[in-house]
Amino acid sequence: MLIKKHNDRAERIQLEVEDQIRLELLGFVTCPSGWKGNVHSHPFWELIYINKGQGIFYYEKKKYIFQSNNIYLLKPYKEHQFVNNGEEEIETLYVGFSFDFRPSKILKNNQSFPILQGVLEGDMIKGELREIANLVQKHKSDVLIKRRNQIIELLVKVINFLNSNDEFPVKAQNIRLNILVDKVKRYLSQNINRDICINEVAQPFYLSPHYLGDIFKQITGMSLKRYHNSLKMTKAAKLLKEGTLNISQIAEELGFETLHYFSRRFKKFYGVAPSYFHQT
Repeated sequence: MLIKKHNDRAERIQLEVEDQIRLELLGFVTCPSGWKGNVHSHPFWELIYINKGQGIFYYEKKKYIFQSNNIYLLKPYKEHQFVNNGEEEIETLYVGFSFDFRPSKILKNNQSFPILQGVLEGDMIKGELREIANLVQKHKSDVLIKRRNQIIELLVKVINFLNSNDEFPVKAQNIRLNILVDKVKRYLSQNINRDICINEVAQPFYLSPHYLGDIFKQITGMSLKRYHNSLKMTKAAKLLKEGTLNISQIAEELGFETLHYFSRRFKKFYGVAPSYFHQT
């Protein structure tokens, strides 16, 4: 960092930067069984996300077995080739990009391949890539045009994560995902009086329902639906003990369509009928 003194006698910490990420190529390809790609390279970096299928990947004179949900980061001018030797189609989202950070950021040399394996930050990035890939598969090129800013943000996350300075250690990743889960918990609590599907919860966060469900369960130990139900049952027990509302009113208050359904859910959760709490 550069410390500069100005005429106003104020001491400033000022970092002169010139950061750039430029998209070079965006694409989505579906490859049939038996397909063999050409050996090729690019004068820029390439991020590849395997959305579906498995096969063989040749890179830097090494052979890798790839599968769905893998992410690969390929260096400029490095020859590579994909081969579909499986029985199902392969769906791949690929992003070619250049970047320049000043002061410079140098990526670690000992990257895992595929990258971002076994870390929560990687799971979040994969979830967003999966969502984009599935949208492209349905709506084609319009999605790539509309999601360009999101893709650039994902590239920033990848570069920062792989930066040799470890700007985003695992602890920081966990903090971010815990913040996300706390927001989801708040949303569920604010909507305790009705049924909620995971698609509805995932939409405001621009995440795929499957990915959000995985992260929520990984951090809380229970599914999103089970957590929402536990909120309802805890609130029901509290209202029953207070005695202000009768059982029918409580069932209606919490969004249950019938008293019978509420009583069945309550007994399954607590092992006793609602009337037991109402009498004590």
